[in-house]
Amino acid sequence: MNKHLITMMFIVLASQPLHAATSNECEVSGYTFGFFNGVANTFLSATRGLNELQRQAGYSQYNGEDVEYTLFYNDSRIDESAIYVLGDLAETFDQRTNELDQRVAQRWEAFWDVINGRSNSSIIERIISIVPAFAQLITDVFSTAVNESITRFLEALSSLTGGTINTGEVRMQHQLINDSNTWLGKKLVYVAHSQGNLWANESFNYVLGQEGYSADNIAIVHIAPASPILNGDYVLSSSDFVINGLQFTGPTSVPLPNALLPITRTDPSGHMLIESYLGQSKTRTKIKSQISNAFDRLSKPEMEDYLFQLSFEYSANFVQHHEKAQFDFIDSKKDRKYCDFFCYEYLTRTSERPTYPHIYELKPAENVKPLIFVERKEEQDEETNNEDGAEESSGGGDGAETEEGTGEDMQGKTRNIHVETCQKIPEEGSFLFGEFSNITDLSSPLDMTKKLKVIDRYGDTWISKTRDVSPRYEDGYSPCAGNGENIEIIASQAHYTSKQKSYLEKNDLSGNYRTGSTDLDGTCILH
Repeated sequence: MNKHLITMMFIVLASQPLHAATSNECEVSGYTFGFFNGVANTFLSATRGLNELQRQAGYSQYNGEDVEYTLFYNDSRIDESAIYVLGDLAETFDQRTNELDQRVAQRWEAFWDVINGRSNSSIIERIISIVPAFAQLITDVFSTAVNESITRFLEALSSLTGGTINTGEVRMQHQLINDSNTWLGKKLVYVAHSQGNLWANESFNYVLGQEGYSADNIAIVHIAPASPILNGDYVLSSSDFVINGLQFTGPTSVPLPNALLPITRTDPSGHMLIESYLGQSKTRTKIKSQISNAFDRLSKPEMEDYLFQLSFEYSANFVQHHEKAQFDFIDSKKDRKYCDFFCYEYLTRTSERPTYPHIYELKPAENVKPLIFVERKEEQDEETNNEDGAEESSGGGDGAETEEGTGEDMQGKTRNIHVETCQKIPEEGSFLFGEFSNITDLSSPLDMTKKLKVIDRYGDTWISKTRDVSPRYEDGYSPCAGNGENIEIIASQAHYTSKQKSYLEKNDLSGNYRTGSTDLDGTCILH
């Protein structure tokens, strides 16, 4: 007899109509191109910058995967004339930070933190821990008595329409966008201009802290970087007087220019994104090449194409003496208070077999909010009339009829369930998945076992156990006239505040989910 491997996939929509064309929203695929604007940008001008970068990049797909374009808006709203004072302000700052030398390589990150009102940032707190006098330095350097130009700059910097600069708000929004990108497993290409590079660097470090992500999954292109800290290729024009003005404050203030450009009447500052960096062929070509290289070097994050995988490995004797297992989502509760001993409430007896042992079916709770799940099975099958291994299925439960007790080829069987809802997961956050097998013969052989393993999208194993329902002695009876598992899977956004959830909903973002899984008492129909 010839054996061959049959890989079968069928879609089961738990307690919902079958949608054969439903795509897997957990698939780890695609790219996000993010743009971080600099100071003195309205939302409209920042969007214009993103659109121009999109036009220059020219990708709607890359390697057959979709490319999405996203604005990481830096809501500084500073008057453009104020940026010319940066050189004076930076020089004053640099003169007062000589004592820091190389013990704090991120002192220029601190400079921009102070500029944006983040005097209590982690970088500044770390500097103060090394040099306590730095706390007074912040007050001194930015005193209105330093000089008139710095005063005007700070006033312009802090004057918002009806309020003050809210960097905490910008940081929250950027983190939520990053949460959404990394939850979906996007490969990330981030392009930043001017002070936006500081925000891009912050996002870079934030992304590296997300499970499944490494420097192989994110790339940054720095345009006119306002910091010496680079996490990727950069372009800095020799005629950029705003950034190069910081060079006079010290050799480590900003990178050295790597593009020689003439001064133009269109942009005397040489600093503007569209007018200078994308408006002149030398820097435009360089930027396009760096963006292309960024896309080319990225790889898929270490994530799986499902929310959870639940694997049930049945021994050959178990398969021989049980009907095919049923699967379904049977409950969902925010308080996570499910069934008591043996979870009988999720079963109902049918009239299919009036004699003992009876037939039971899974009975989902009335208000259950199920997730989409897919079964992928690999099994050895001897001669079969169904050469392509196709198997029909209907929505709700297992759905496929089987002949009682056939045991097929007496091989053990593994059934892999993939939960494939990864977006707009119901707010309950906790979902009970049921598995149940009816026994066909109480007088059963030894070695009737079932192994359960639950893995989440990051490859973390939450449950790994073996359940033995064998008779206690040879020629004895199985202790269960039907048995099953009740598995809680968790995908929760309880870590978000109501404000954060509102932002996610308003901007159609998924955010991320905290995952977990526990097994409740198994079901055993006693006899």
